[in-house]
Amino acid sequence: MGRVDKRAAPDLGASLADAWSGIFELQLPWGKLLPNVPMFNWVDETQDIHAWSIGMDMRCIGFSRPGLLALRLLIRGLWRSDDRYMRLVGLGTLTDHMANLLRERWKHDETQRPDLSWVRKQLDDWLSSQAGTRQHFIPCKISSQRADSFKIGPVTFVHIDNFIPKQFGLKDGANGPLELGRWKAEYHTEWIAAVDVAAREEARSLEVAELVVDLCLGVLQTITRDPWGRDISRLTGRTILGDKFSLVADADGRWSHGWRSRGSFDMPGPVLEELLRQVAPDAKSMGQIIGRYKDQTSPLPLLEQGWCDALFWFHEGVSELLDSVAIAKMETAIENLFCAESTKGSRSRLLKAFTCLFGADRDSQVDAILPVTIDEFVESIVTARSRILHGTWSTLANLDAEVDRRDVARLTQNFLLISARALNVYASSANSLDNVDAFLDWAARSRR
Repeated sequence: MGRVDKRAAPDLGASLADAWSGIFELQLPWGKLLPNVPMFNWVDETQDIHAWSIGMDMRCIGFSRPGLLALRLLIRGLWRSDDRYMRLVGLGTLTDHMANLLRERWKHDETQRPDLSWVRKQLDDWLSSQAGTRQHFIPCKISSQRADSFKIGPVTFVHIDNFIPKQFGLKDGANGPLELGRWKAEYHTEWIAAVDVAAREEARSLEVAELVVDLCLGVLQTITRDPWGRDISRLTGRTILGDKFSLVADADGRWSHGWRSRGSFDMPGPVLEELLRQVAPDAKSMGQIIGRYKDQTSPLPLLEQGWCDALFWFHEGVSELLDSVAIAKMETAIENLFCAESTKGSRSRLLKAFTCLFGADRDSQVDAILPVTIDEFVESIVTARSRILHGTWSTLANLDAEVDRRDVARLTQNFLLISARALNVYASSANSLDNVDAFLDWAARSRR
């Protein structure tokens, strides 16, 4: 096939022809392998065949290496040529599905090479079959204390003791709601996040649901002060045990339990309910952005995508165990929020954001553990991220950073809160442009 320029738009017809030409059947040595050598291992580890499958007829059909490359170019071109594909299904899932379609057609009649119209129809029919709405129920760790259900954007959070399956239209079944007792007993599920996702392929639907739940958990972490929200998490994500325990022995061999509780959001139900009432306007404004992200209905897709990206990085950063990694991730959140393109760009955008959103200039004092000016504080966090990620400072030793993670968390929280309030107003204003500088300039004018 020669050298392929992967940056260029592929010739879909040629890619389809090359992919079809690369399909072949591998003859399997049934009954001839050494004992304890599974056939699947033999194929995968010793044969030059890719995207292969052994069907019920015991035939192994797959692609040559050039055929696989052509298949990937075909799918990438199709995926980029139609916004529906990009929204409804992941690139890997789409590739696997098309590989299966081509293998099955080749197995039936290898002389009948399909054309692009057949490919598109197969994909359209498949995606049409995925067009319904799925309800996802995702276990979370928020607070062990029972409290009333609450909503953040498109997600409803229900304490497991309050979860009534029939209220969500669920029927009892061997693998359904009757398993909730096991969720609680074996996996320590405290809360269930319920979210609907429409018109997505099955794997993509779950991916979107989990991302949306992560964002809404990030909202909870934004409205609580670090470190109290660090353990808020999705149980299918990066949940960490609430207690750190081990056995500790001294020099004489006497041992004891080493136990330390991590900062947790474990507050009485009435206190949690009162907190949510107090922050309801901010939770609503952030939830609205998340809802538009899920449904892809944002009037400002670049700005609101950047805000959601920033919230995700904050959620990841605030949950980190290592301070150095937490600081790097939260500074990345700020860079995503303001679309910084470099260390210099990050510094200038941060200074501009302080001025436009908070009305504070570079010489103003920051409310931090160590009193510093905004200019000094911005320099510290931008430098810390850059040097940690580029290896100039040790990630593990963490001896060089001159900024406290709680200060970086508070700054990121404030930026997320203030920018969410402003974005919802800006989106409804006349002639709003979908770029950061226009947004910040508008925010500065609105403060006057």
